[in-house]
Amino acid sequence: MAVRAAAVTTGGRPIVSPAHTAGASASWGYVTFWGVGEDGDNRWQLIRCYKSDCFSDDPHRRWTGWDRIRQLRSELYTQTMLAHTRGAIVLSASQQLPTPPPPPTLPGQCVPLAALTDGHPAVAYVRSRGFNHLQLSERYGVGYCLQGDSANRLATGRLIIPVMQRAQFVGWQGRYIGAADWKTVPKYWTGRGGHKSQWLYGLDDAIGMPFVIIVEGATSVWRLGSGAVALLGKSASHWQIELIEKHWRKAIIALDPDAWSAALDVRDLLARRRIGTVLLRLPDGTDPDSVGVDLFWQLAVEAAVSQSVEL
Repeated sequence: MAVRAAAVTTGGRPIVSPAHTAGASASWGYVTFWGVGEDGDNRWQLIRCYKSDCFSDDPHRRWTGWDRIRQLRSELYTQTMLAHTRGAIVLSASQQLPTPPPPPTLPGQCVPLAALTDGHPAVAYVRSRGFNHLQLSERYGVGYCLQGDSANRLATGRLIIPVMQRAQFVGWQGRYIGAADWKTVPKYWTGRGGHKSQWLYGLDDAIGMPFVIIVEGATSVWRLGSGAVALLGKSASHWQIELIEKHWRKAIIALDPDAWSAALDVRDLLARRRIGTVLLRLPDGTDPDSVGVDLFWQLAVEAAVSQSVEL
């Protein structure tokens, strides 16, 4: 396989179905192929949408990625061909590939938690959750945003949680300090250009473990330590499932109790990849962070035994 970038083109001009570019800027308006094969025309399975991951499987099973790809193929070979008369649609190298996004940066003026005084609200908050701010700063690089930049004003006054994958900084999440009405204030804020559907928080520390623990948020990773990864949400994207399949053959799914249907969806997605799973249902009103490490592992072992999965 020749690893090169290419785009769907007609007559050398990148094109894409309008259904997948509504509201998109020009730099994200292409359907881009990575790793185009040399074995004929069977290249559609390599398609990726870098704007919204719209060619992955829907976690609620309303469609599969292949359904979307077939829709795109139909549109390309009908509407687009009429619009570009006599222009054969090919999958080939393009001279007008999307401009790569700039490397991620922190959202303004940020400092490590270790640099804050003991009386600072951020330090008081993490301590109230049972964490040591010095350890979070040293091990996970957690910081605090003094002032967000113009694109990330909502980051101001939040914990800043860097996301590392393969020892590279790929983005961050900002966690609101304290409690609020989550219908009006986002608990977590991912800045512009952040693609959390492509991240597994805690991935680097978990690689090499015999199984992986899949949780929702970063605080659960902090509590459980190496071996846990966070989806940074309730559902798993195509990208995240691929990362899990690449590194593990067994998984404990430990989403929050209010995300039980999402946990079932994650189990089904992993089962298609033949990954053994333990589905862990925590007590209502808890999560892997608050339930406590000892009780978590007691419940995990009991679930593994009852589901006949050897960890």
